[in-house]
Amino acid sequence: MLFKESISAMTYEGKFDVLLDKVDGVLKLLALQTVSGKKTGEAVAILGRAGLGRRAIAEVLNTTQDSVRG
Repeated sequence: MLFKESISAMTYEGKFDVLLDKVDGVLKLLALQTVSGKKTGEAVAILGRAGLGRRAIAEVLNTTQDSVRG
């Protein structure tokens, strides 16, 4: 595995949290790649259509939720 961690001693919840963090990271990378080179308004629209909420869009675009209109 690419990012193998010592998780054998972790609880089920701990393992699940690690998995969610990794999935979240992959989703952010995909979102960034999808909107690379796009203007902010267009990027917001694309990510919104993909189902991301204002908070997630703001995080991906490194901006505030107030600047994300949807």
